[in-house]
Amino acid sequence: MEKIKDFFKSKSAGFFVSLAGAALLFVAVIIYSVTFSLSEHINLNFEVSVLLVSLLGVAAFGVMSAFKVTERYAAAALFLCTLTAFMLFNQSSYVYLSAVFFEVTSVEQFFKAFEIMEFGYAFTVVAYLAVWVLSSVGIFMCVNKSDKKWKEKTDEKVTA
Repeated sequence: MEKIKDFFKSKSAGFFVSLAGAALLFVAVIIYSVTFSLSEHINLNFEVSVLLVSLLGVAAFGVMSAFKVTERYAAAALFLCTLTAFMLFNQSSYVYLSAVFFEVTSVEQFFKAFEIMEFGYAFTVVAYLAVWVLSSVGIFMCVNKSDKKWKEKTDEKVTA
C-alpha cells in the first residue's frame, strides 16, 4: 500500500490529466461496444480494430506509466492510439454520419439532425476528441515531480 501511495505522490498534474483521458477512453470503449454491437441500424458498423486499438492505448498508458524509463512517453502512446482508433472509427461509420445529415438544407434541420443521432455515436466522437486534448496536455506537462526539479535546474543553468 505504501508503494502505491509513493507512486501517486511522485506524479505531477500531467500524469493525472492523461489518466483522466485514459479513463474516458475506457468508458468510450464500453459505450462504443454496447452501442455498435447491439444496434439495429444498418449503417452502424462495429469494428473490432477500433476496440482493440483503444484498449491498447489504455493498456500502453498504464504499463508505460508504471516504469520510470517510459513514463514520459505514456501520454504520447495514449494520443497515438486514440488518433488511430478515431481514424478507424471514422472509416467504419462515416456513412452513418452522412445519412444523418443527408437532407440538411437549413440551420433548423442541422440541429434536428443531432436529435436523431444515436447517443453512442455522439459520445464516442466527443470522447475521442476529449482524450486527444487531455493526452496532448499530458504530453506537454511534466509527468513526474522529479522531472520538474530537473527542468528548473537546467533552466537556471541556461539563464546563468
